[in-house]
Amino acid sequence: MRIETAVFAFFLACQFQAFSDTVKRKGLAAHEHGKAKIGIAVEGNRAMIDFEAPAEGVIGFEREPRTPAQKAQQQAGLQAMRNRIGEIVRFDPSLQCRYQPQSVEAKREPGEDHAEVRAEFTVECARDLRGTRVQFGVSRVFPRIRTVFAQVLSGTQQSAAEIRNDLPPITIQR
Repeated sequence: MRIETAVFAFFLACQFQAFSDTVKRKGLAAHEHGKAKIGIAVEGNRAMIDFEAPAEGVIGFEREPRTPAQKAQQQAGLQAMRNRIGEIVRFDPSLQCRYQPQSVEAKREPGEDHAEVRAEFTVECARDLRGTRVQFGVSRVFPRIRTVFAQVLSGTQQSAAEIRNDLPPITIQR
């Protein structure tokens, strides 16, 4: 791992800890159907996206899949997350961004019926993301999710919004 990659990874880890703390302070850490959380940390032409939602919104159910049909449904929901992240979190097409999944999984705590879908992606673009806008398409890809708490961190600047039915976009601060 190159030094600049290690520094970027550390920067993103710090940014996401701040995002997580903010979400908890706002009372959005609870499991709520129809809602999701997205955190985006930006450094120049690179970003990291963190997504979390009740599995019901992405997969259609939360319990452990038992039948072949349920297992296929879970895989289809997770595959949609992997393959359609560029529709879920949309940067300006002129930036020529490439999305790379780091992890996409349905997580259940032992003994719990409730599951969460958690996903992390890295993004590398041809140009600097700062000063551009990020748009959302969560409700288009996952119609059961209607509200998203989104936070964008760029350096020491942050923007946050409650996104309803994929609006409004958020400007990435310089």
